[in-house]
Amino acid sequence: MRCKGCFAVFQDVKSTVLPRGHLRREEALRVVERLAAAFDKITFVGGEPTLCPWLPELVSLAKRRARTTMIVTNGSRLTNHAQCDR
Repeated sequence: MRCKGCFAVFQDVKSTVLPRGHLRREEALRVVERLAAAFDKITFVGGEPTLCPWLPELVSLAKRRARTTMIVTNGSRLTNHAQCDR
């Protein structure tokens, strides 16, 4: 997504080695594990995180491992409270 009103442009990471699209599920879970081992806070941000099919699983893992977990989203795909609670 390229939301017109989005302030999160991440110019500093656009030209790095980050892959386009989603990481494979297993790889994404490993990344969350490694981040949680090194940091107290994990933030899912950029490219509209809610488009990731396994975001609920990643957030659940992050919540179990890290002290703080955040998602930066435009909210357009969050259609009900149950979805947010997952």
